[in-house]
Amino acid sequence: MKKVMATNLPWMSKMYSWESKKRPSLFFLILALVFVANNSVLAPRQQITAAPEPFYMDIVRAKAKKYQVDPNLIHAIILHESGGKVYALGSAGDYGLMQVLVSNMTSEESFFPFEPEANIEAGTRYLRRCLDRYKTLDKSISCYNMGINSKIFNEAYVNNVKLQLKELEK
Repeated sequence: MKKVMATNLPWMSKMYSWESKKRPSLFFLILALVFVANNSVLAPRQQITAAPEPFYMDIVRAKAKKYQVDPNLIHAIILHESGGKVYALGSAGDYGLMQVLVSNMTSEESFFPFEPEANIEAGTRYLRRCLDRYKTLDKSISCYNMGINSKIFNEAYVNNVKLQLKELEK
């Protein structure tokens, strides 16, 4: 049985010849220029405006009012936990915008993890339980991350959420 090598196939030998080695680099250079031009890097500067409000902010405000929680705190947790991604999956089995664990739900609570309203409702309800139990903002934020019965204080998580909160309150 004869081995088929690239040099045995005329179309492959032309494709991989010495002369053609310069073509891919030229191709990628043109591709990079098109990319830069399309992404407005070379375009004249435009006035920067505030980012549009995320689609879920009406839900956040409604749930914040229902559970008496600061809407900026809920939004800060969403930004830190999922970056605002509805279908975010965490490594610990947490789901959605607020990265809610099903194990944190009581037996009578229904939960649809990727439905924004249900996820924000469940996350805000859990945050309210943390606030009621620990009374201080720092301990409640850590509780949201580590679990309601955890004795561990996650200082890095608390600092990151508080930084997000500070940015949102500007």
